[in-house]
Parts: sequence; structure tokens; C-alpha cells
Amino acid sequence: MTLFNNGPDVLVDISNVCRDQALLEHGERASWKIFEHVVKAMHRAPIQLGTVHTVADRSLYPLLDDYGREQLKTFRKKGLLEETTLADERLIGYLFDADSPFDRAVVLSRDMFDDFRRSYPQIQGSKELFLEWRGDIVGRLSIHFRNMQLRTHRRISRKIEEGEMKARKLFRDTIRERALDSDYRCDSSDCVVAQLWPDRLRELPVYERSRDMFVCPSCGSDLTRLGRRSPAAQLVVYHDGEEQMRLLLEEGDSVEVGRTDAKGCVGLSRQLSEDALSSVSRRHVKFTMRDGVIRVADLDTKNGTRLKSRRRGEARQLEPNRAVTLDDQFRLLLPGDITIEMSGQARPFEGDRPITETIAVPRTVLETTIDLG
Repeated sequence: MTLFNNGPDVLVDISNVCRDQALLEHGERASWKIFEHVVKAMHRAPIQLGTVHTVADRSLYPLLDDYGREQLKTFRKKGLLEETTLADERLIGYLFDADSPFDRAVVLSRDMFDDFRRSYPQIQGSKELFLEWRGDIVGRLSIHFRNMQLRTHRRISRKIEEGEMKARKLFRDTIRERALDSDYRCDSSDCVVAQLWPDRLRELPVYERSRDMFVCPSCGSDLTRLGRRSPAAQLVVYHDGEEQMRLLLEEGDSVEVGRTDAKGCVGLSRQLSEDALSSVSRRHVKFTMRDGVIRVADLDTKNGTRLKSRRRGEARQLEPNRAVTLDDQFRLLLPGDITIEMSGQARPFEGDRPITETIAVPRTVLETTIDLG
């Protein structure tokens, strides 16, 4: 479907279009007619647009009425529609990935794609890569470039976590609570994940609705529930406003952060240059987590550490070796424009950990991971 010859290709999030709650009639879950009105609006748009490529979630078809299903099948037969499990992921990949078949494209959707902004920071504040429709069907729709605005790192982290839960089929609140509040273990002798994490699974399980069971995300085996999961928190390290790394704190942890890796200390040199760390001490700050509360102390450093309030914007110097509480209302300021703050994820699994001892990786895991076929 070509609108004009010299404009950017339009990647249409057709599931997002057909499920626009503001345009659906009472009782409808999705409507193909909304897409037809959007196409008419694209023809009228003052923006030069090229070929239309539509992408839909496979879950769209059963939501449509008979007319919509027939139209979708027609598009499918003519090769005008691409169906996939996650349309958002495909669209963003087409827009930004180096191997995309589209040299110049824009995405038409009302989704803000918050859960993709960590992997694709180009989305932040974009004003020329996304389109939206405005108005109502009666008054005719119009097409406009969309201001994607700047999202906070906390909001992005929260959206990523929500997206991960959906991917693991953790839809209902009660199911999410069961998945997040317990530790699980995979006991399959053939599972790579079970060999890497023999004590407990260090990622979200997958929910199997037909049996009301949680299964391993790697091998699909039933998981063993170990008991209630201890509190955990994730800290994000930024330099000049750019994310550098994430740290995982679990109940009872005592973790130092400084210039270089050492026993019990996470070194920022994993990501940052010597110049960036020139004013950071070898062991700069210490984080502890007790009863779900994070406390931080400056380790009597030469250049100090400050704690900044989000609400008041004030920053105060930490007294050496005196721990204070760190929550989502504060951020930690290290010298060299390095910032550390809580990520916003409610139940994190991901994050760097300090060196404690040499970890022996099972030989079968090594064989599996290096087998390139």
C-alpha cells in the first residue's frame, strides 16, 4: 500500500490502531474500521509518506468482529500484513536496528514505547520518528508527528518490568504476586539455567495457565517452590545522565562501590574510563540492605559523596562512615558527574554483584554456551 513515492515508509501498529479505546463503540474490543479511517487520514495528511507496512499482534484476530476478521485475512493473503507475537518489538527493531529492511521509516502508534527506551534511547524526546492520529471518526481523523517526550529512568524501569511480566504470562495480580513473592528452582539435570543457578532461579518464571503451574523459562520443566523470596532492590549508575550499569542488592547484603573491582566491591571501571573515575576512591560508598531498607555510607573518601532530594532539589554532604537511608526520593551524587539511584523495579533479578570468590561453571554449561554449530 503506497501513499506517495518520496516519503518515509509508515510502519503501522495495527493492533494499537484497532484497539483505540476512544474510538471503539460500546461492546467492541477491536475494530478494523478504525484502521480504515486512519488510512484515509494518511492520504489527507500534509506529511509526505511512502509505503505502508502493517504489523499486528497475533492476539488481534479473535478480538475483531466478522468484518474485521475477513479484512485481516485479506491483508494476510495479499502479503500486506505481518503478524507476530510482539508487534511493538518488531516495529522498534525495524525503526532502529542496523539490519532493518527499511532505510527511512516512521512508526504510527499511540504507544509511548516506554519499555523499549532503555535499549533504544533514540526514542527519548523524538519528534520526527513517530506519528499519531487525532480527533474522532465523525469529525475525521488527522495525522501528526508525535512528541515522544522524555521519560524518567524510574518510569522506564517500571515499564520494562511490566513488559517482562506480560512476556512470562503473568497477567493477573494474584499470579504476579505468587511469581514475585516466592523463590523457585529448576531441578532438571539437562537444563542450562538449573546448572548456572542450582540454588534458585534468578529470573521470573513462566506461568502455564492450563495447569496453574510455574515452569522454567529455559527448559519448560515444572519449578520447585522454595519459599518466600527475600526483599531485593536494584540501583542504577549513571554518568553524564547515561546509564552505565545496574547493581542488585538482596536482603542482608553489604556491597561497596568504588573505582575498581575488589572482594565485596563493585568497580565502576567495568564501564567507565580512568578519566571519569579520577576523583572516585577505590572504595567510595557502602550499601547495606536490612529488613528491605537500603542504607548508604561514604567511606571517608577524599572527595566525598552527596545525597540529593528529588522533591526539594537540595544536596547535602554525607558524613564519613555514617549511614543514611536511600529510597526513591533521593539520588546519590559521586564526583565526576556519577549518580546512583533506585531503578523503580519492584522485584528485580538483574544487576551486577561484587566479587566474592571464583565461581566454578559446570562443564556441560560451557559446552552448551560455546557450541556454535
